Amino acid sequence: MFEEIANMMVDNVRYFLKQSWQSQGYGGSPNKMGIGPKIATSDLYRYITPKVEYDDDGFPESFVIIMEDYWYFVDEGRKPGKFPPVMAIRNWILDKPVSFRPINGKMPTLKQQTYLIGRSIAQKGTAGTNFTELATERTLEQAIDMFGEAYAEQIEEFLDLRLFAGREQEELLL
Repeated sequence: MFEEIANMMVDNVRYFLKQSWQSQGYGGSPNKMGIGPKIATSDLYRYITPKVEYDDDGFPESFVIIMEDYWYFVDEGRKPGKFPPVMAIRNWILDKPVSFRPINGKMPTLKQQTYLIGRSIAQKGTAGTNFTELATERTLEQAIDMFGEAYAEQIEEFLDLRLFAGREQEELLL
């Protein structure tokens, strides 16, 4: 039952990552650009691993969902402040079709695009998608539908064990 719920959670995380989220600054003010799935390289979407550990009696004692390390910023957003990692932005531009309008009649170079996007993130931040909470709520509903109300408390307790972690933290947790 718990392995099925863990896999259901992964499916729901992927479901919410695939949604079209409108681009917003950290303050929540939407803009008309950037509407679409927030999947650039698809690594966050593809590489999700559930790990469930059981005690001697066969009850789950830990439930960790391992994802790419940047999952936290997609989920929670990023406050305005210092400049984000330039190489990450550059790679994101190369992976995802980014369209810029000409500035003073010229299209910005890759270096200029990287700077402009980084400056915007540093000044405005980014809004989070809250996909982990949405996926948890949806998984709870689906698991109760699948296994019945009699298991509702056990399912809730299991989902309360869940922890989202990046790949770099995996060895520390397991």
